[in-house]
Amino acid sequence: MRTLLYDIDTQTAGQIREGRYIVDGKTGIYPSNYAELVVYDPPNPSYDVTTQKLDFSSFYADLPSLLWTRNKTIVDKTPEEIAEYEEEQQRLQKELEFETAVNAGYAVPNSSLVLGINDSDRILWNQLLTLLNQQLESGQITTSTNITISDINDVQHQVTVAEAKDAIGGLGMYYYGLWINKNS
Repeated sequence: MRTLLYDIDTQTAGQIREGRYIVDGKTGIYPSNYAELVVYDPPNPSYDVTTQKLDFSSFYADLPSLLWTRNKTIVDKTPEEIAEYEEEQQRLQKELEFETAVNAGYAVPNSSLVLGINDSDRILWNQLLTLLNQQLESGQITTSTNITISDINDVQHQVTVAEAKDAIGGLGMYYYGLWINKNS
């Protein structure tokens, strides 16, 4: 419980503190112009967040109830506020869809391989693609050389360099499509 001392004459509130005002283990005895008020922030009433909002009054002294409280009133949103709310909901939905897709990974077509596509995964795939291209250019490997890659569940798979390059390229395009959809 949080409380404060309220000066009735000047109608000013003291600092909010945890618990009651205690002196020597007993509740305080106050001059007649002071009251100890319990800070009470009433629960929010039910309302339609799409078309309505809450209007909060300043805290005030409810002396008969010994409360420091405030009123919460439901008011209609303006058309502009409704449009802003709907735009924010669409943005949040796109963000959720994006995160869900990223967490699910990229399913490589015509295989059982699912590759991770979060930020750190994409960095590693890009580094592997760069390394493969360098090795191909220098003649140290061919497109039919087998390599091992790990899927989203850290299960290792043997694929050719050509298959790995195709999978990483597809992953990049898939992520790019997700990113475009999220930000459009």
